[in-house]
Amino acid sequence: MSNRNLDPLLDCLLCFAQETLSKYDEFYPFAASMTGDASIQMEVVYEGDLNERPSAQRVIDLLIEAMRSAVGEGRIVAGGLCTNVRVKQPDGTASTDAVQVHLEQKGGEPLDVFLPYEKISAGEFRYGDLFALKSTERLFWRS
Repeated sequence: MSNRNLDPLLDCLLCFAQETLSKYDEFYPFAASMTGDASIQMEVVYEGDLNERPSAQRVIDLLIEAMRSAVGEGRIVAGGLCTNVRVKQPDGTASTDAVQVHLEQKGGEPLDVFLPYEKISAGEFRYGDLFALKSTERLFWRS
């Protein structure tokens, strides 16, 4: 499976991030996965009281744990984790806010894809050009 096969997963995650930013001016980490038949599903995790708001890192840890479990059970062949980050531009000049999508697939190279953005006004954002960097495995392990 080539990384190009992950385009529908990437599109799903980026679209949801942009919709959430437009509506709430922020987003909590979230994830989606791809099954063997290329179906995409959002990953949902829950822990504790609905009135408590866990840290973003705790949500990331829970999402990774859930996807690792799904990988181990053979239920998914790819996964993506979406977070809101600050990142240096590819030319190394300035840091910017960005949507980061960590993508992994069975037998593929992990990637971090970034969509830089700038808030213009409440609910309005200007997006830059996507760029990708090689990443480390978080969901799949080489056998």
